[in-house]
Amino acid sequence: MLVRILIGVVVIVVGFFIVWKPRFFFDFLGHQMWAEKLLGVHEDEAAFKIIGIIVIFIGALIATDLIYSLLGWLLSPVLRGLNR
Repeated sequence: MLVRILIGVVVIVVGFFIVWKPRFFFDFLGHQMWAEKLLGVHEDEAAFKIIGIIVIFIGALIATDLIYSLLGWLLSPVLRGLNR
């Protein structure tokens, strides 16, 4: 239980840094063509901020142990199809 909470907090901190300093990640990873197609010209930093917010959300789900319930709900149609 404690390990799950620590992993969730680490993921939240990583997501926070992605939102706080997107220029660092942009310089490290370079220009992303998918971000230009999805968000428009030169919106790489906004794409990294969106990714950071998603990472924070996933970290909160991990820390509160809701990630398994969410994944089970999302994958239930696929898993039901495999049981036939």
